[in-house]
Amino acid sequence: HAAALDPVRARVAVVGRWNASEVVALLAPLAKRWPACRANAMPAFEPRENAARRGLFVVDRPGAPQSELRIGRLAIAAGDPDWLALGALNYSLGGTFTSRINLNLRERNGYTYGARSGFETAPRRAPFSVAAAVHTRFTAAAVREVLAELRGYLDGPTAAEIAFTHSALEQSLARQFESPSARLHFVAMVERVGCADAHPLVGVDRLHDVLHVAVAVVGVHQHRQVAGGEDVAHRERDLAQALQADVRHAEARSHG
Repeated sequence: HAAALDPVRARVAVVGRWNASEVVALLAPLAKRWPACRANAMPAFEPRENAARRGLFVVDRPGAPQSELRIGRLAIAAGDPDWLALGALNYSLGGTFTSRINLNLRERNGYTYGARSGFETAPRRAPFSVAAAVHTRFTAAAVREVLAELRGYLDGPTAAEIAFTHSALEQSLARQFESPSARLHFVAMVERVGCADAHPLVGVDRLHDVLHVAVAVVGVHQHRQVAGGEDVAHRERDLAQALQADVRHAEARSHG
């Protein structure tokens, strides 16, 4: 720990009835007990670019009754100017129970107990993904439905969906500041990812402005990752046809 944990890289977030000078005074003893070390520099992180073709990754888990689907691609960093707006845009697609993807896979078709989509919160480019656990025999059908919803949403949310998103995010704002721990989480997130300290409604006002960005972020050239049950290996042809994708295998590892 002494060789790797360097206070130069540390960040402290404090929420409460304190001013900056009081916090600095409280931390002064820690600065004496935690001297700087010659830790190795953090390696540069260069994310891979999205592949030109879709890829289907199959992890066969014999005996498993469900397939865990992860459908997505590399998207944007949380500090990107479009991140808040894209997050709001995702709300009606897969960010809530009444979203298009969940209503399709769960309510209309009964493939899953729940499905969701979203942008990972990270200071560097991170994935946009759709996640669901579906009955194994409906794996290919569920993938087709997700792709259809993604294509359809590129036309933009309806007026009713925009109004619902605005109302839902507006009502959720209070929860971000209703307790010290909630405020601390918000402040730490803003500091960690480098995004603007703005509330989600900033994104709602730009829903139509970022549709052209959504075409690039959740477009048709997407990676596919499937962790399947015992029948998935036998249904690769259906999956490959659903995705028009190359098939790759990955070894299932036990963490038990």
